[in-house]
Amino acid sequence: MREDSPFGDFLDNLAGYRNVDIILDRILLRSRELCLAEAGTIFLLEGEDLIFAYTHNDRLFPVENAYRHIYAGTRLPLSHDSLAGHCALTRKALNIPNVRRIPKIAPYSFNDAFDKKSGFRTVSMLMIPMLKRGGGLLGVMQLINAQGDTGRVRSFSPRMERLTGLLTKEAAQTLENSRDRQQSLRRLLRVLHLHDPSESGKHAERTAALAVLLYYQWAQKQGQDAEQMRRYADELHPAVLLHDLGKIGVRPELLGKPATLTETESVALAEHCRLGAELMADAGNELSELARDTALLHHQRWDQGGPDIPLCARLAAIADAFDALVRPRAHAAALALDDAAALIRNQAGQAFDPELAECLGEMQDVIEKIYQRFEEE
Repeated sequence: MREDSPFGDFLDNLAGYRNVDIILDRILLRSRELCLAEAGTIFLLEGEDLIFAYTHNDRLFPVENAYRHIYAGTRLPLSHDSLAGHCALTRKALNIPNVRRIPKIAPYSFNDAFDKKSGFRTVSMLMIPMLKRGGGLLGVMQLINAQGDTGRVRSFSPRMERLTGLLTKEAAQTLENSRDRQQSLRRLLRVLHLHDPSESGKHAERTAALAVLLYYQWAQKQGQDAEQMRRYADELHPAVLLHDLGKIGVRPELLGKPATLTETESVALAEHCRLGAELMADAGNELSELARDTALLHHQRWDQGGPDIPLCARLAAIADAFDALVRPRAHAAALALDDAAALIRNQAGQAFDPELAECLGEMQDVIEKIYQRFEEE
């Protein structure tokens, strides 16, 4: 516990997570609790833009479904025109009692497009810059509609602003560490791409995102509690991201071969599962047992192992196969997203876990956003 901080227990708990999305979810929820905020969004800096990274909105959807909105793809240029952009550039909090009464001489303005589209009504807003240890910008937290005692919207008080600013400052290190860790994993993917140009980092990103969202869809049906889901998803994402890392040990001429592989070549290619599991084991505490199981068993068929196959491998199997189906291949054209989902469901009980295959068919809206976010260059 961090004795010198009012958020010691929270920060210690936060440091136990590795996945950026889950860390953002925890930071946003705790900040909203401090301010009794009805909604909130975190934007992260990406290049010269602020990209929509995580959102909560009690009026439009429950917090446990927030994961379905993380691939919305909204981008804001770093300019003074928007509230978040102004906060990012000035590195100062922006506290607005009523966004519809912003003076015309202000350098920023409120964009009400989301309110018009959703029926939500934004009134008060608090923007907090999220800064790195050296002062560099990580992103911006946007809190919306502080709730008064009677349930009516009120302005964000100076105390709310101070506490939220302190929380984001102290939590920024955990967020920065998580982003650095994910960059290290992506460097491994770049090494794999150099060895096998057909194995793109975007494929790995899509497969990991699909597997995590598929897990959430399934886990909610199983009645798992939110903390259990967060903990599992936190380990699942890096495990699936690196599911094909073992291909580094496969001869390059077998990878992406346009002709049909011989039986001997197929056996050699299948070795990437064992090699990947060995690499994960060598990583020590940096990667969990889920990573080893995912690498080793993500090609095992349901009718060969059934529920004895670890859940992480069953999730990766569907996500990996789905992404392969929607990409152009040597012997087949790319399928549309809904056709690929239908083909997966047709193989339920044979190649794939039937419960997970059913869940995949319920995620088409989210799947489309994933493919927009991680589109091949």
